[in-house]
Amino acid sequence: MTESIIRADSMDEVTSILSQEFADGVFEYNAQILYKGRTALLYIDIDPGGGFESGYESTSLKCRLEHDPGFKLAIHHETLIDGIGKFFGMQDIEIGYEEFDKQVVVKSDNEKKVKELFSDPKVRKLFAGLHRYNLHIVHHPLEGEEKKAAFLEFFIEEGVTDALRLAEIFSAFYSVLEVIDPIPS
Repeated sequence: MTESIIRADSMDEVTSILSQEFADGVFEYNAQILYKGRTALLYIDIDPGGGFESGYESTSLKCRLEHDPGFKLAIHHETLIDGIGKFFGMQDIEIGYEEFDKQVVVKSDNEKKVKELFSDPKVRKLFAGLHRYNLHIVHHPLEGEEKKAAFLEFFIEEGVTDALRLAEIFSAFYSVLEVIDPIPS
């Protein structure tokens, strides 16, 4: 499989290119999205299964951070287990927007930064409306480097092949990325 390279200056361009790429259907797709000075990696994997196998779907976005943000972040959609955990005292950060706080579990050691990350209503709405996903900062070793590099990663258990929806997810991911690791002007 080849990896596509998407160069775009606007979300409309990202949407248009993805629409063309997905025109004939997609089961496996990898791309580098070069957008506003950053390179995000996009992976889509759809296995419909068959016979005795059940299928599998996933979409992920990953972008290396230029600067380690120095704080931890992990969010996901609240599940029944999380609700029970909250009842018994499990802590998550509430950012002050009831609809978001009811739908999303936020773990971080920097409450102020988290509130800044989700101050945009479009970003809150998108992440509150997703299911079976996680968004987190993670550190990976890189070949030839002693220190681990920080990445922002998004993973959802869904093969997102609707170009408009995928562009909306990418836009929210990018908005969080810009707050975590702003590119100097």
